[in-house]
Amino acid sequence: MEHSRFKKGFVISIVAVLLIVSSGHQAIGSEFRRGGVEKGGPDPGVMVADTLAARPVGFAALLTGTVIFTVSLPFSILGGNTGEAFRMLVKDPARYTFVRPLGNFEAYPGLLTGQSWQDEKAFAPY
Repeated sequence: MEHSRFKKGFVISIVAVLLIVSSGHQAIGSEFRRGGVEKGGPDPGVMVADTLAARPVGFAALLTGTVIFTVSLPFSILGGNTGEAFRMLVKDPARYTFVRPLGNFEAYPGLLTGQSWQDEKAFAPY
């Protein structure tokens, strides 16, 4: 009986976190569409959401991408796309997590479009 309660509480907690994180990204995106960046920088609430939600997700993506890159490295070498695999799986998540300005989601086009950082101008200040 105790195990069932724990399992139910755990599942409810996970679902709640997923709902909060997924709705947070929509709110953050709408803040930038309303002109938060043009006003001299992102809203402090967006910066907090970035710190508490987006950066940890970016770090998890970096760790996962590093593992996937390491496992797929022999195949990437044979296919001749090691540089592209490294950029997509390791470099882009690292830049998203550690280089992108806090609260600035416009600096990383890949978040919404699936594109990679091709242009170093993405790191231009506000």
